[in-house]
Amino acid sequence: MKLGDYVRLDRCQGINRIDEEDVIGTFYLEHAIYNEWGDETFKLDTNDVIKSSPNIIDLIEKGDYVNGLKVNKKYEDRVVINTRDEIIVWFEYQIKSIVTKEQFKSMEYKICIK
Repeated sequence: MKLGDYVRLDRCQGINRIDEEDVIGTFYLEHAIYNEWGDETFKLDTNDVIKSSPNIIDLIEKGDYVNGLKVNKKYEDRVVINTRDEIIVWFEYQIKSIVTKEQFKSMEYKICIK
């Protein structure tokens, strides 16, 4: 990992970017996350990193949501979304937002019908 890399984090914390590195090799994130005690922090615990890359598209997985739509297929340089009406292909420069499947699942509210 290095300054400017994107990181996919565990504990439903999504994708973030390394914004700063200090002299002792501690990384700080662009956006705050919650540490293991539930406190907000910018400091990155490298144990929380699932994957890192300078290219954000490398961190996207099938089942994630890109630009509000669910990714059906992921290739090295593009993601594919199959809607009922069309097939959408997005390249890295077209990505505006990502919600990981873990984030989506953690926010899901299931309705029980009795």
